[in-house]
Amino acid sequence: MSIRQAAKKVGVPFENLHGRAKGEARVTCRRDPMLVYLCTGAEQGLIQVVEHRSVRGFCTGYAELRFLIRQTAIVSSLRSLMDTSPDHSPV
Repeated sequence: MSIRQAAKKVGVPFENLHGRAKGEARVTCRRDPMLVYLCTGAEQGLIQVVEHRSVRGFCTGYAELRFLIRQTAIVSSLRSLMDTSPDHSPV
């Protein structure tokens, strides 16, 4: 029986059953510990920096955003960072 047929038979959305069959789960449903690197204040600070730059016409590129996130995580130091998270290469 296909996943689509099983979803119809059971009465659940196809996407939910398909995700379960592939082993995917929502982040909120994970059983593993959540990887939190930034405190709420640091997160708000990053948002303010990006908003401040965008209002003044400076686009924050993807690589630069990853660099800002990494530097903020290093400074806030809720947990140690791996060499590749979120970005190890300089911008």
